[in-house]
Amino acid sequence: MAVYRFGVHPDAMAGGFGWSENKKMRRPKKGAVRWYPTDSDRFPLGPLPDDLKDKVATHWAVTELGNDALPDYFNSIGAGHFTGLQAVGDKLADVFRAHAGDGLELVQIPNFWSLADEAELSEPYYLANVFAKVETIDLARSKVIEVKNPRLEGAQKYVSASQSHKWVKNVRGFTTDLHVWRDANTSEWFCDDVFQAAIEAASPGNFHFGETSQE
Repeated sequence: MAVYRFGVHPDAMAGGFGWSENKKMRRPKKGAVRWYPTDSDRFPLGPLPDDLKDKVATHWAVTELGNDALPDYFNSIGAGHFTGLQAVGDKLADVFRAHAGDGLELVQIPNFWSLADEAELSEPYYLANVFAKVETIDLARSKVIEVKNPRLEGAQKYVSASQSHKWVKNVRGFTTDLHVWRDANTSEWFCDDVFQAAIEAASPGNFHFGETSQE
């Protein structure tokens, strides 16, 4: 089967947002503690913890984009279990619903503010949390670094040492029935050609697919 390391294209037409306690971009004081976890988010892959969802519900996602230029998604895709999630609109949410199966959680962002319009976004966006995991990367044959920070216990075990898919080797004989998933050791995003075709059709040119191999 074709296996792709799945991410955002460098020339993607997307947008960014930041979390805030109010309708302004947050300017944290030096040494201030964020209300959400970092460092790969310190909890295992799975549905977002209830206390984190409660905080999402009481904070604002703030963007500089206006309602006349809303992208298919906000932010990139990363290995973080919260900060590595994209906010996707209905079109991409439908792609995930159709292909991610039970290993998916879509958490609607209830408070999304446009600084350009000084108004809430007119369309809903969802944090696309894919948490189905499969041991995909062959650790012995790929460039990875073991994570030894005790704060990350329960999160990532390894991180990739290179963004190039050429340095990633799949586990020999790798196969899965999933169409989109995360690597069990690094939390990196992977997909097959079915998901690739579906999301590329929905949002052409905005994603990058680096095909990996067993050899």
